[in-house]
Amino acid sequence: MIQRLIKNFIFDERIRSGLVFSDDTKIRLNTEDKANPKIQLKLDALKNFPLNADIFVETPITTPNAVQKWLKFEARVTEDKDTKGVPVGTSLGFKIKTTAGNRYWNGSTWAVATLSDWSTEAEVNDNFDTFPIAAVGDKGIGVVINLVTTDKTKTPEVRETKLLGEFDIDVLDDLVYDGIIRKLNSDFRSSSVLRFPTTGSIPSIDLATVLENKGYNITGIRAVYNLTDDPLKLVNLFSSYAPGAPRQDGFTNDPGTITFTGAIAANKTVSVQFEYVPEFYVRSGQDFFEVPTFPSIIFENIISVDDRFTVRDTNSVGQDFIREKSTLSAVLQRGARQQTIRFEYVIFTDRQLDQMRLVNDINAFWSREKVIESFGLGCQYNINIVEQVNTRNQTTADDTDTNVAAGSFDILGVLFHDKLATDEALVGDGQLNIDAELL
Repeated sequence: MIQRLIKNFIFDERIRSGLVFSDDTKIRLNTEDKANPKIQLKLDALKNFPLNADIFVETPITTPNAVQKWLKFEARVTEDKDTKGVPVGTSLGFKIKTTAGNRYWNGSTWAVATLSDWSTEAEVNDNFDTFPIAAVGDKGIGVVINLVTTDKTKTPEVRETKLLGEFDIDVLDDLVYDGIIRKLNSDFRSSSVLRFPTTGSIPSIDLATVLENKGYNITGIRAVYNLTDDPLKLVNLFSSYAPGAPRQDGFTNDPGTITFTGAIAANKTVSVQFEYVPEFYVRSGQDFFEVPTFPSIIFENIISVDDRFTVRDTNSVGQDFIREKSTLSAVLQRGARQQTIRFEYVIFTDRQLDQMRLVNDINAFWSREKVIESFGLGCQYNINIVEQVNTRNQTTADDTDTNVAAGSFDILGVLFHDKLATDEALVGDGQLNIDAELL
């Protein structure tokens, strides 16, 4: 569904570790007043603000991959009672930060910025809908802010920057396939051991010729040992690994070729310790599901486990708005519905040792990984372990060699933007009137 959503950079304690300052003796994040945190120039020993023109702060980059187009930009500042903006004698400049360098509006296009190139807030806002996402090469985006004063008693103060974009996102597809499964494919690894005899002197081995189970998605080799000559595993004979052909999932490869540090003679027993990522499947709901590959992890149930609720009092996840004071207009993002989504999954292996290793590795992984990032929105959700994987039921009921273990976890506060953003009018000095409440 196509909808307009707002991305925020709120200058509070949560963003501190991601900020980059040009000179932290001249600019700072001030969170002393918890209700009014902001970026501002820093007083020197004489209680004066610096007059340099090249003082700036960079936000971290967020990557909302579902954005199709940027629309509007606003910097929320501490408003001077006379100017209704930054104080007289102070000013702000902006660049859009990307993974391919910073950009500014030069009057006709979004050009790569040098150190002294800055755009006004109005220039960014008026031309943001032409920002060249495709030319940048990815959806990563941030903001660089230049704080300037010509009056040593005054500083501009920036509390937040807001970016309005046009997003195309299916929340559940984003959470399941682009979130959980993408993270597991990219970051999770387990291990196994292969042993085979040599029938001749070999400098390398094609794993496809010795693996009984071709389903392993091998991602790397930890060690190779000649157990006949080196039973204590003192000498690692691994030199390099060339993966096989890419598989359809886009993450893994067929078994490849290991090169040893030297030839291993005939009639030796070789041990290979390798890393792999299991196959991941989402059960589509049919009564009978045949496990196609071992080892694998199958998500058997993905369900909502709580009543819906809407957050209205936190800009970062709920109701929000972006203003355009020059036209006395705004776009209002209604509060999102949030739900806890439970993932119930089962691990299948054909070897008990693989089962034990995989269970230990997946439990350790979820104990470390406390958050999952939305691929489409670029926001993070907390993970809560409901049931750790256990191996009490070692085999399937039909007495086959399939080993089974189950576990579950919750993703907390998943955002569902069911209500589309609306165009609103500003009143007075740029205030937004919602349900008789001025914001």
